[in-house]
Amino acid sequence: MKLSSDYIVMRDKQSGHFLNELKNNRSSLAAKASFVDDIRGALTMPYNSYLEQKTAVKSLAKVHGLEIIRVKATFELTYPNGGDVQKIERQNTKPDLFDLLRSL
Repeated sequence: MKLSSDYIVMRDKQSGHFLNELKNNRSSLAAKASFVDDIRGALTMPYNSYLEQKTAVKSLAKVHGLEIIRVKATFELTYPNGGDVQKIERQNTKPDLFDLLRSL
């Protein structure tokens, strides 16, 4: 089974490290940023959310000297023996509102 993901990460323009944490300093107009060198530890944002907040995210990146990177990832899921993982169809276990009203 293959899964795909489309998201945004931010990378420092100088070091190439990925943004891991961004924290506001209390009672100050300053912020503290932490970085990691492995993309797996980077803060992520779904691409659709980025599109909705594009102006704010671009401003944040500019202030902190970051570049915005779109990540298109594909994951291939297999069992350790090499067999394909099958998608599990979940059934709705919550009772339907109309069924609840009928039971009254």
